Amino acid sequence: MTLTDIITCLKDPKPDGKGGYLAFCPCHNDGAKQGRRSLHISVSEKDGRVLLHCFAGCRYEDIVSALGLPKKTRREREEPEAIYPYVDEQGKLLFEVLRYPGKRFAQRRPDRAGGWVYNLQGVRRVLYKLPEVLAAVREGRTVFLVEGEKDCDNLTRLGLTATTAPGGAGKWRPEYSEFLRGADVVLLPDNDLPGRKHAEQVAHSLYGVAKRIRVVELPGLPPKGDVSDWLAAGHTREELITLVERVQEWRPTPRQATAPSAKLPKGFSAVELVNADFPEPSWVIPGLLPEGLALLVGRPKIGKSWLALNIAVAAASGGVALGKIKVEKASVVYLALEDQPRRLKKRLASVLQGGAAPDGLFFYTEFPRLDQGGLLALEELITRRGAKLLIVDTLAKMRPPGRRNGNVYQEDYAVMGALKSLADRYNAVVLLIHHQNKQGYVDVLDSISGSTGIGGAADTTWILKRSRGKVDAELFVTGRDFEEQELALEFDKRTTTWHIVGGAEEYRLSQERQQVIELLRAAGEPMGAKDIAQALGKSSSTVRWLLATMANEGQLTKVERGLYFITNNANKPTLPTSPTNQQSNVGGGLYTPPTSETLEPQGFEGKCWDVCDVGGNGDKRNITEDDIWEGDLNDLPF
Repeated sequence: MTLTDIITCLKDPKPDGKGGYLAFCPCHNDGAKQGRRSLHISVSEKDGRVLLHCFAGCRYEDIVSALGLPKKTRREREEPEAIYPYVDEQGKLLFEVLRYPGKRFAQRRPDRAGGWVYNLQGVRRVLYKLPEVLAAVREGRTVFLVEGEKDCDNLTRLGLTATTAPGGAGKWRPEYSEFLRGADVVLLPDNDLPGRKHAEQVAHSLYGVAKRIRVVELPGLPPKGDVSDWLAAGHTREELITLVERVQEWRPTPRQATAPSAKLPKGFSAVELVNADFPEPSWVIPGLLPEGLALLVGRPKIGKSWLALNIAVAAASGGVALGKIKVEKASVVYLALEDQPRRLKKRLASVLQGGAAPDGLFFYTEFPRLDQGGLLALEELITRRGAKLLIVDTLAKMRPPGRRNGNVYQEDYAVMGALKSLADRYNAVVLLIHHQNKQGYVDVLDSISGSTGIGGAADTTWILKRSRGKVDAELFVTGRDFEEQELALEFDKRTTTWHIVGGAEEYRLSQERQQVIELLRAAGEPMGAKDIAQALGKSSSTVRWLLATMANEGQLTKVERGLYFITNNANKPTLPTSPTNQQSNVGGGLYTPPTSETLEPQGFEGKCWDVCDVGGNGDKRNITEDDIWEGDLNDLPF
């Protein structure tokens, strides 16, 4: 039907200026009084078909019916090259496969009105030429299984029984195997990968069902060639039978004999593992930060970002990290997602202290979330920049929002697992800045905000602990590749850098000792463990142990009744006042060594006394018997 045929049936069509027409639609009140035309008629440039489109939504079939035109689909207008009927066991037609020029196919089923429905919804699928196939199975004749109906027909003309499954390669169904139970089956795959895979699939499905299975790959086939091409090249029925007789029966290999399963990942034996040579992990900070997924955790505003920036600058410069550890130069990407360029510039300048900015350090203050392309973007960043250290400040800015009623642990572990895989693929460090819980905890790892899926997936965990307003802090460090440790850090406000000042326990103890010395100096007199503990807000047992340790090391001297006082730098004690002269106040000044002028024999053989320096201000007084320190000279601490 041409455009002219349709235009003559329409009411008052008007050209649209583009080769088509606008007309009043015959299916609805088209606003004729207002002159509105809603039906557009045009010709397809692709295949010359007449196209009808109603802007009011009327269906094509209704428009054609209203115009009194015969309705034909494209398939009805085009004649197929071949029609392949599929029938059931009794020969009743179930459906047909239509072949059109260019190896185009369609399927149709009969309707109850004598017409066709071009789909197979609700139709039983069977093998092609099913009655002939069943007869061959009963009679013990060989059944050839090929990929298309054309191949079947060509083999049938040679007096052979052949069949195929509707749809060709890859469309085999398990129920088709029952039609071939007890059959002698020969598979003739097409000469391409889909053909060979199809033959393998069918052979597996028939194994244990058919009496015998043979797979024959026809020699001399062109790429994508089939048995019809082989016969067209001049080969004969006798040649085919000879090839079939020479082929051994198909059996699955031990691996194939098992049920199909997912591809197993590569594993290794214990012997292989013991004898394998693995490279040592690379370190951004030797001993503290190896390759892999790392966490830097701490409460807000205690210096996590300063610490991360210090590490970034040190790594990108090939300088010294944490004031002590020499690091190799590496490319660094820093996602400062809670910052802005102006503040970031100010911070970087403070850390650099007038030095040149490293050329291998790259900043981003905006980045997509992981579920919005962020993971792929991170991988692109690592490859493009050659980054060995990627800092994400903070994790909360990149992780997807939690799903309602979702499993928090699984969601956390999925995020961390994806980031760990990224780090492992590129032998890089992905350092995530994260927050701590406010609640109390027994294990320091329990302080990591979120579920245990976050801490559990990390290869390395740093936890920064610092009291508000203090310049010193403790850094708890643990990981899969090194021993757990606690470090004491100090923040230099002038250079805005963190420095290691020693082990946390050692540093903590040195601070406590300093507090004791300062307390005794301020008191100006010996003090007991209970009074010191009360003044410092510590337990008596802890202070008692500390005082004993300090006395053993010569920092303090113990006198009667468990009192302690300061020993000078030469391990020489200041003398205590006598019980009857507490007001003399000897605690502040360090001991003044006696001289020949201050020592006067008083008839005590092997004994002496000293002149006290009251208050350490050089004020001498006459000694009394109460001031005499008795004992053997060899026992004097000086």
